[in-house]
Amino acid sequence: ATLSDRLAPLIERGRRHTDLPLAAGFGISGPDQAREASRIADAVIMGSALIDQVSKARDARAASARAGEVVAELKRAVSRP
Repeated sequence: ATLSDRLAPLIERGRRHTDLPLAAGFGISGPDQAREASRIADAVIMGSALIDQVSKARDARAASARAGEVVAELKRAVSRP
């Protein structure tokens, strides 16, 4: 339901060792967490949660539509003005 308090210190520690972009992915299960993680990390990964949503669909067409909806929700959540 909430992002781990350990994410920010972990990303900060990683930044001390590399100039490469850093992504957060474990425990990101929805748009609110993705938004919060995008403020800390350079990228957000939400693989398992996306698969969970798609797996509930009744057929391939519904799965494809649901995947598009989830990705659109995430894009809105992490987009900056």
